[in-house]
Amino acid sequence: MYRSSFFQLTRAVILGYLISAVSVFLLSWGLYVMKWEWAGSQLTIRIIYFLSCLAGGFLAGREFRERRLIWGILTGILYAMILVTVSQLTGGLGSSGLLEVVLVFGICIGGGAAGSIVS
Repeated sequence: MYRSSFFQLTRAVILGYLISAVSVFLLSWGLYVMKWEWAGSQLTIRIIYFLSCLAGGFLAGREFRERRLIWGILTGILYAMILVTVSQLTGGLGSSGLLEVVLVFGICIGGGAAGSIVS
């Protein structure tokens, strides 16, 4: 059955967000119930972004047999765009500014590209 590129890319991004949701839930549970320290959580959240985009890029690389790297990068860009937009709308970025946005985009694009290369 033929699937459109939009459907395949959307599926890869949704996989990334499902992994993010479960991972962030487990992190918040650990912070609340297990009384973990907040200090390392920012790094952990960035690792979650990377691994989520890695999984999305891997799926995109499997779905698209040609130009895998480009599709993996697009997966990372789309993931980061949605993430930054939702964060901005909910006030999550705060005063972090442009440096945080560039860092998030770099992490997401790198994760998507790495996932597509591995696939």
